[in-house]
Amino acid sequence: MDNATLKVNVNALVKEPCSVTLQIEVPAEEALTVYNKVEKQMASRATLPGFRPGKLPTELLRRQFGKRIAAQASEELISKGYDAALEQAGYKGKVAGSPKIAEDSQEKMYEVGKPF
Repeated sequence: MDNATLKVNVNALVKEPCSVTLQIEVPAEEALTVYNKVEKQMASRATLPGFRPGKLPTELLRRQFGKRIAAQASEELISKGYDAALEQAGYKGKVAGSPKIAEDSQEKMYEVGKPF
């Protein structure tokens, strides 16, 4: 999935002449697609004693590596969601500097089946 295909809901709030705050939400279906992709990548590399690489049952994979999968999916959702939001809001190519993530959103982890 590339940035152009990720659909997000964006609300742009202009704070100052040179500063914009974007409220970005990735719908549950889109977020689940990214999560499943990350889970599949993790499943192909995960190893536990007694199982061949890539043959770990899904339930065991989620129990052993669930937090790591959610963290990696969150990072990917933030990155791709930000790029998609810039494009959708018309700010693509107009950004100088790095984005700052709101403090209440910095530690947010993706929860399966919910929007992010």
